[in-house]
Amino acid sequence: SQLTNMFLFKLLFLLQLHQISSLRFAHTYGSHMVLQKAPQRAVVWGYYNTSSSSTLNKITLSLDNTPVTVSLGQLPNTWIAKLPPTLASNTSHRLQLSDDTNTTIILNDILFGDVWLCSGQSNMAFLLQNAFNGSTYVNNSINYPNLRVFTSFKNNSPHPLPEQPKVQEPWKVSSPSAVTEVALRQQDRHANGMRQVQDDDWLVFSAVCYLYGVEIMKHTKYPVGLVNTNWGGTSVEFWSSKESLSPCN
Repeated sequence: SQLTNMFLFKLLFLLQLHQISSLRFAHTYGSHMVLQKAPQRAVVWGYYNTSSSSTLNKITLSLDNTPVTVSLGQLPNTWIAKLPPTLASNTSHRLQLSDDTNTTIILNDILFGDVWLCSGQSNMAFLLQNAFNGSTYVNNSINYPNLRVFTSFKNNSPHPLPEQPKVQEPWKVSSPSAVTEVALRQQDRHANGMRQVQDDDWLVFSAVCYLYGVEIMKHTKYPVGLVNTNWGGTSVEFWSSKESLSPCN
C-alpha cells in the first residue's frame, strides 16, 4: 500500500542518516587505492559527524602531513577536498582525516598514477580465471604490486544514490586472492538458504579490465588503478537515469 511504501521510505532514509552520521571517507576510497596523478588534482570526499558539535572548520585532512583544504560538499553532511597535484611514482602516500571528537581515519599505501573505469556487460564481466591461460594470469598477478583493483557491488535503485551502500571488493594490491577471492563461503550460503553459488558470491575480476591494466602499466610505467564495475545481461537503460532517457521517449 501507499502507506507501507511511505513507511519503508522513511525507514530507509533514517538508516541512511545513521550510516552517514560519523566522519568517514566515501566508500570508494580506501587504503591501497590509486588516485589520478598530476597535473590533475585528485578529489576525495566523504561525510562529517552530524551528531556532535563538529563543523567543517574542525575537520582536518592531510596528505603525507601536508594540510589539505576541506570544503562543504554538494550533498548534505558531506565534505570535499582537492589534493595537491602529485606526480606518478611507486612511492606510497598517506591520507589522514580527523575531527574534534578524537576520530581519526588513516588511509595507507596510496599511489598516484592512472585510474581506469571498466564497465559493461558480459564481455567485461568475463572472469580472469576463465580466460585462456587464466590460471597463469592469476598466479602472475602477484608480480604487479603497483596494480590495484576495486570491484563495485551490484545494486539497483529507482533514484540516484550519493554512493553505493556497500562495496563488493575494496581496494587491494594485485594478487591471486584479489582477483579470485571467494566472498561468501559455503557455510554462509547454506546459512542463507542458498544451495547454488550466486553471481555476487564471488570477488572475481574482469579479464579484459585486468589484462588491459597490466599492458597500460607496462607501457606507461605508472601505477594503475582498475575500478571493476559491470553487470552481465543488462541493457543500456539500466545504467541511465530517468532524466537522461526522457528525451528518447
